[in-house]
Amino acid sequence: MEGTVDGSMIALISICGGLSIAVLALLGGFATSLTRTREREKTAREVAAYLAEGSINVEEAERVLKAAHPRFEMPDLTEAGRGCRSRRAAAVAANAGIHA
Repeated sequence: MEGTVDGSMIALISICGGLSIAVLALLGGFATSLTRTREREKTAREVAAYLAEGSINVEEAERVLKAAHPRFEMPDLTEAGRGCRSRRAAAVAANAGIHA
């Protein structure tokens, strides 16, 4: 019969469809992570610039930087370089004069 699809064709379509969805989910997660990281770095640069020109004080800068991270990803800004998740966070904390 020409109009029917056998079981192997259904299995092949199911596997390809599942893999396609998985790849799209991974790409979407990557794009979200990339955008989030880029925006956090932009915020950190802006805060450092405001701090350097004296528009904000150290406490305000620390508050803004803490607000940029979800609680579960929060670097310890009071331990510049020791408890931070990245060198970038350590550099921003050091530039802001936040250290133990």
